Amino acid sequence: MKTSSYILPVAVLGALLPMTTNAAPDNSLKVSAQQRDQLSLTLYNQNLGLVRETRQLPILKASQSVLIEDVSAQLQPETLQLKNAGQIIEQNHNTDLLSYTRLLQHYLGKSLQLAEQNPATGTEQVSTVRLMALNGNQALIERNSQIESLPLNNQRRFIFPELPDNLTLSPSISFRSQGTDQANKAEISYLTGGLSWQMNYVLELNKAGDSASLNGMATLQNNTGSSFPQARISLLAGQVNQPHSPVMQRKAERVMMSAMAMDASTASAPSRQQLQDFHLYSLPQPVDLQNNQQKQVSLFSSSKIGVERIHQLNLPVYAQPQPERKQINPSLQLKFANSGENGLGEPMPAGTIRVFSPDKSNQSQFIGGSRIGNQARNNDVYVQLGTAFDVTVDQQQTRFEKTFDGVKSDLRLVLKNSAKRPAQLKLSTRFQKRWQISNNSHPYETNGNAAVWQLTLPASSETEVTFQVQQFNK
Repeated sequence: MKTSSYILPVAVLGALLPMTTNAAPDNSLKVSAQQRDQLSLTLYNQNLGLVRETRQLPILKASQSVLIEDVSAQLQPETLQLKNAGQIIEQNHNTDLLSYTRLLQHYLGKSLQLAEQNPATGTEQVSTVRLMALNGNQALIERNSQIESLPLNNQRRFIFPELPDNLTLSPSISFRSQGTDQANKAEISYLTGGLSWQMNYVLELNKAGDSASLNGMATLQNNTGSSFPQARISLLAGQVNQPHSPVMQRKAERVMMSAMAMDASTASAPSRQQLQDFHLYSLPQPVDLQNNQQKQVSLFSSSKIGVERIHQLNLPVYAQPQPERKQINPSLQLKFANSGENGLGEPMPAGTIRVFSPDKSNQSQFIGGSRIGNQARNNDVYVQLGTAFDVTVDQQQTRFEKTFDGVKSDLRLVLKNSAKRPAQLKLSTRFQKRWQISNNSHPYETNGNAAVWQLTLPASSETEVTFQVQQFNK
């Protein structure tokens, strides 16, 4: 594309170049984002997004070059699909962007003008030179059949005669087709890196700690190098495999592309649908997702959730003498049901839950949190808060002896709850070998290779659990 000579500093060159959608003299066509009619995004959890948009195209001549501006710099070219633009002959992803360095590199070995300012008089002189080499902030030029070295600084600037065809102002795609016989809305879709979303939940307890409100915010991130204004956004919960095998790649892409068929909801709350073994959440209103932006949108909320506090401790019981006495603090977790009774009852995407509780002055304080996996409806959700302070378990082996087929030991556990409210404790003991318990003071349940006690510890109390266990050699 030939244009008139540019005599402006390169620092302002990009800002002053016109954005046009008219056919250029070389029969090429530029289509900017202003010709975009619709835009929708599907965001995945692992640095992946699906972009679908439509842009208005005039009648295309056969083999006419069409440049689609303002696309993602991390576009995956092998996933690019163009429809309603004629039968495609070739398509390209262009990421060679205009910059001072790239412009200088383009003019290596070529003639251009050099403007130099006299620091004493302030006047500027312009001469024609040939750019020979670049090395950091130094350039070698040929002027009047002599080779000169000069530093690149504010007293010197190059004047470039024209803008190279291969340098663009923003990432773009170009294509040539066999042409069309009427104006169309071209459908453009592709997968791209730089888009992702994560789920973050805030659980606020009441003073009693038996009820809470839950707010689930989806955090959207855009690091594609492009902005997506007024985009219809859907969020796919779950990890999508991205195989490298061409056959498996096509199968994975069909699953991803089927996300584009979602029905755009106009309700005031996000809508959800099942897509294969995944869940797709569609935001009710268009969203501006700017480049390098992190945006949060509400996906879940419930004002009253029944919460249960559970203390949990896993104790190993070894088949050997343990003379030392151990005092252990169990972990503290919260449990609530993802049910309609709690104002939930929809599949909850994996994410991080942070828990807050009011202090005596009714100020909300952070008391811990953890990551949860994807939770189906009616699942019990467990949130790890940390190590309990008021509940302790004092473990002591009171007897140990070897038998002809293994070992036998007596254990004494003193469970203390110094809090002013009862505590629920799930106590699990794991054994190294096949085992059998006798003389137990409290009933237990078997769970694999562990014995499990479900205990209620009264406020300001001390409870003693004793049992004898035999572990067999075979």
